[in-house]
Amino acid sequence: MTTRVADAVLYTRAGPEIGVASTKAFTTQLACLYLVALHLSKLHGTLSDAQMRRALTDLTELPHKMEVILENVKHIEEISKALFRFRDFLFLQSP
Repeated sequence: MTTRVADAVLYTRAGPEIGVASTKAFTTQLACLYLVALHLSKLHGTLSDAQMRRALTDLTELPHKMEVILENVKHIEEISKALFRFRDFLFLQSP
C-alpha cells in the first residue's frame, strides 16, 4: 500500500539504516507508537497533565540516557559476563 491510498501516515524520518539490523528504524517506530499512545491517553483522559509532561520528558531524555549507557559499556559488559550463566536472578533498582 502506498501513502496515497492510506487513511493516515506517520513518517518516522529515521534516515537510512547503515547496518543489516534495522535497530534505528525499530527504535523510531517505538517512539512513534509511544507518542500515539500518549495522544490516545490524552483523548480519553487517562493521564493527568503532570503524567503527560513526565512521559514526554522521559521521551526527550532518551538520547542522553543512551549516551550514559554507551559511556559505561565496559562496566555493563563486565556485569554481563558475570551474570550470563545464571538462570534466575532478581534485579532491583532504587528510585
